[in-house]
Amino acid sequence: MSDHTEIGKLLKPHGVKGELKCFIEEEYLEDVLKSGIVYVAQGQSAIPYFIESIRSQNPFLVKLETIDNKEDAVMVAHQNLTVPTKILSRLIVEESDLEFDFLRGFKMLDKELGEIGIVERIEDYPQQEMAFVQQGDEEHLVPLHEDLIVDIDKKKKQIYMELPLGLIGMTEEEE
Repeated sequence: MSDHTEIGKLLKPHGVKGELKCFIEEEYLEDVLKSGIVYVAQGQSAIPYFIESIRSQNPFLVKLETIDNKEDAVMVAHQNLTVPTKILSRLIVEESDLEFDFLRGFKMLDKELGEIGIVERIEDYPQQEMAFVQQGDEEHLVPLHEDLIVDIDKKKKQIYMELPLGLIGMTEEEE
């Protein structure tokens, strides 16, 4: 899927006719509406869906072809949306001064704990860059320091860490 660009995310189902709440990045909206098709990330592949209708404001209510009831909508809810990069009218390149910004979307794993979650965003803190890692309903703040990073697998989109005991699961009061 390296020839695809992530443009948004399906959120939760809306109603019983297969509509879903959907967030689409503003800079991609015109191209998505023009193409009339989005790809829903499912594992290592992406499944194409034609857009039957789209209404409201961001987040939109979207009806995808072949998603006709709430049960079908639940199956694709909370998945990332992509489009082939070649359909975008302009390639949007975001310059970032952050060394580890490319890790957004990577799965973070720890030597002892196993899977920690998905890196949602990177922010610059005075000591080092920090990854905000989503694990279910919890968000973990993980320092991205070379002493803690064991390996980065760009093909698998995974970052392997060796984190200090107790870092994951700390409450904000303890941080």
